[in-house]
Amino acid sequence: MKAVAFEPSVLRRIRSLGRSERQLVGRAVQLAQELFGQPHRHGGAGLRKLVGEFNEVRIGLGQRLVFENTPDALHFVVLGEHEAVRRFLKRQL
Repeated sequence: MKAVAFEPSVLRRIRSLGRSERQLVGRAVQLAQELFGQPHRHGGAGLRKLVGEFNEVRIGLGQRLVFENTPDALHFVVLGEHEAVRRFLKRQL
């Protein structure tokens, strides 16, 4: 299983969430660790390739957790709704 790393802004956002939402984030991170690199299992798990090395994992209906596949870890860079993810990706291009 690949290691994980978080941007400080993502950690602050996670800490601001309620307990049940934090648990959902934890499950999504664990799912990304277990299934990343197995494309045939991504669809049903809510994993999706975005651009470059960026991918996302769904957390419920509105939240997305964006991560980058680096050589050492899955580096989580954004936690937010669809528009926040879109703005982030637009800045990357």
